[in-house]
Amino acid sequence: MKWPSTLPHGVGYAEIQHPVLSRCGSTYREPISALLYQYRKGEILIPDYQRPACWTPTQQAEFVGALLEGAPMPCIYIREIDTEEGPRDELVDGQQRMDALAAWDDGKIPAILPSQGKCVWKKDMDWPGWRLSICFPVGRFRGTLAEAIGLYLALNTKGTPHTQQELDRVREMLEDMS
Repeated sequence: MKWPSTLPHGVGYAEIQHPVLSRCGSTYREPISALLYQYRKGEILIPDYQRPACWTPTQQAEFVGALLEGAPMPCIYIREIDTEEGPRDELVDGQQRMDALAAWDDGKIPAILPSQGKCVWKKDMDWPGWRLSICFPVGRFRGTLAEAIGLYLALNTKGTPHTQQELDRVREMLEDMS
């Protein structure tokens, strides 16, 4: 493989940070209640480059369970745009997570708690303020569509997803320990 050209010695961090992410500043933690409200009302636009909803109900339930148990969550990225109707938000990355939270909040799926292997339905929780206390890191930026697509590709084309066989192997190891 031929590597791309190298930056000179002594490069500072600000010089290598992704151009869009450097404009996000620090990511702010926003209550899921506000994000879900905007998402359901269609105030957060889903751009054409986003893939369709693809998580299975089980994947959604496992994600929500991990969130409820306090697992670290990846940042949701939102591009702030101007439309004829006024300023709007466009979801660059995080659609599957938002769909999962909406499904749980609507009572369509339970949350599967990874540490306990048990389900919890929202209606059964004695915690009415959950949507105010759970926050997501959100990176907001203003930029062009090309920059948003570039960020989407940078976030979604790196690494290799685990195969089901790899995950099942590790689950079997865990079962053998109990």
